[in-house]
Amino acid sequence: MSMISKKEQAKQKISQNIHLFKCVICNSPMTMDDHQLTCSNNHRFDLAKQGYLNLAPQAKKSNYSKELFQARQQLCQTGFYQELIDKLVEALPSPSIRILDAGTGEGSHLYQLAEKRKFQDHTVGVDLAKEGIQVAASGYAEPIWIVSDLANLPFQNNSFDVILNILSPSNYQSFLNVLTEDGLFVKVVPGANYLKELRDQLYEGTDKEEYTNQQVVTHFKKYFHLKDRIKIETSEHVSEENFKHLVQMTPLTANHSVEQLEYRSPVTLELEVLVGERM
Repeated sequence: MSMISKKEQAKQKISQNIHLFKCVICNSPMTMDDHQLTCSNNHRFDLAKQGYLNLAPQAKKSNYSKELFQARQQLCQTGFYQELIDKLVEALPSPSIRILDAGTGEGSHLYQLAEKRKFQDHTVGVDLAKEGIQVAASGYAEPIWIVSDLANLPFQNNSFDVILNILSPSNYQSFLNVLTEDGLFVKVVPGANYLKELRDQLYEGTDKEEYTNQQVVTHFKKYFHLKDRIKIETSEHVSEENFKHLVQMTPLTANHSVEQLEYRSPVTLELEVLVGERM
């Protein structure tokens, strides 16, 4: 008997969670008809054969390449962010909740979190970069993967118990719309020494050599009560090959010639997990 295709798997998962969806064009409820998401006004969105939905078909091409997302996925699969995943598992409520990863990129953080929680949650990963979602769907079958603008999320109000936003821009009003009344917003931001070994080489002697997340934290507090602030600081060994993946995957190296970057290991992983509740 042949294995079920990723497209068919995605259809089944979306059908089971169809009550969460609304049309991004007219806000009508959706149905899953064959392999199409359809609303009452006949707006239709096809499931891609890789097993994801594109609900932002008019979006401009991402500034991030498919190769960047592939490099990030390869690095994540080495356990580079394992300390972060463990802290997120501790911070989240008990299993069987609905989790949205907004700005999921290539999906590794959400997949690894769901795997640690034994896939007992309903998990959805959303990103506007189609290249990232394509890599996510190719690498991981389990969560629902969607290309969508964070400012126009395709979900009904109060749909998710937890919204994750990991090293990604936020749209706070949009997140408030789809978060349940007693839900949690969990944002992961860099610490002062995050990837210091790269920053020192790229920005030495410039105003970007030092980094603070205080502005991000202040903005967070305008929308959410800061329930908890979890600090992560560890050093992660990386091989020369994975150092190249690290260099390729981080926006820190954008607009820079990276050929001259010196291999360094270990690499500093300093992050903060901001756990917020509605005010």
